[in-house]
Amino acid sequence: MKLFNAIAAATVIGTSFIVSSPAKAYTCYPHAAAGILERMLASGATLEMAMEQAWNRGQVRDKGCLLETMGVMKQYPYSYPMMHKTMNSR
Repeated sequence: MKLFNAIAAATVIGTSFIVSSPAKAYTCYPHAAAGILERMLASGATLEMAMEQAWNRGQVRDKGCLLETMGVMKQYPYSYPMMHKTMNSR
């Protein structure tokens, strides 16, 4: 029984070091952000309004994530036609 308790305690301690806390996690969801941008543009919002919504919803948190999102949208042009139309008109 002592061996079991020691193993359980070691597992709990080891897990706390391995798992990063949510506050330290990098939050970038480029596919979700791309969906938000596309739907907002389809509804008639400006690109700035759409980006603000993606930011406010926590899908995009920095410039690097925004670049990843743009990369996703460029990678699948037929999935994001409104974004391509908006980007080409600028």
